[in-house]
Amino acid sequence: MSTRAEVRNPAIQAVAAQLPSLREHARRTASGLSQWQLDWQPGPRSWSVGQCLEHLVIAHERYVPTVPRVLAEAKAAGHPATDQPWGTTFFGRFILKSVTPGSRSVPTGKAFMPASRARPQVLDAFVGTLDDLERWLCDADGLDLTKIKISSPMLRLIRYNLGEGFAIVVAHAERHLQQADRVKQRAGFPRA
Repeated sequence: MSTRAEVRNPAIQAVAAQLPSLREHARRTASGLSQWQLDWQPGPRSWSVGQCLEHLVIAHERYVPTVPRVLAEAKAAGHPATDQPWGTTFFGRFILKSVTPGSRSVPTGKAFMPASRARPQVLDAFVGTLDDLERWLCDADGLDLTKIKISSPMLRLIRYNLGEGFAIVVAHAERHLQQADRVKQRAGFPRA
């Protein structure tokens, strides 16, 4: 899918432009790893490569019931078309800052904790989440993403706009892919 060529909104294009590198990063990190390598943990409180991907898939699954619904509702309500970038909210800025690579680690909610073993084909499942995101970005083009609010999958009382939600998903993915890369660089990581 070539989202960037299809959408008019520059802010959506900017998010979509990051998806190919996320796909490539994930494949470079996890392709060809055995289940043993995917599940190897550097320590009892550290995640494996597979758990990093599994966590991202779990987080995405929490968005699946919400995003397509709010997009359909916005289209049905006849939201005025716009190609303007989305605004920001207090919670959106806070969450985006907390999931951006290099920021301080934030504890993961219990519902988002991966099992000790990654699902079979976890890499494919993660890439599928990016395919969903790409479709959602195309569907969102032309909508006023500042006015479309969603609840955080972590805590329903926290709300931010859909544009921020898209940016959060991408930053969160990059953060955990970098974490997975660091796992592979650890001294005890099984090489074969």
